[in-house]
Amino acid sequence: EKARIFPVWLHAVVSSFRHSDSITWLPHGRAFAITDTVRFFEEVIPSCGYSYSYKQFMELIAAYGFQHVGYYTRSRSVVFY
Repeated sequence: EKARIFPVWLHAVVSSFRHSDSITWLPHGRAFAITDTVRFFEEVIPSCGYSYSYKQFMELIAAYGFQHVGYYTRSRSVVFY
């Protein structure tokens, strides 16, 4: 059941000011950046009731049609939709 609501959850997390220090929309609004992967995977995801590794998260977003476009630094990745 959680997988079916994943896109809704992801949109809420990216849009939330509460998590803006670890995940945020890019200015054009067509992509988001995970700006602090450690915090995102160790704090944000578990606080929402999920337990994804980076690999699992990337596989799940790929299943929904998102495209990983690259890294700015080791701790920041960008995903387009």
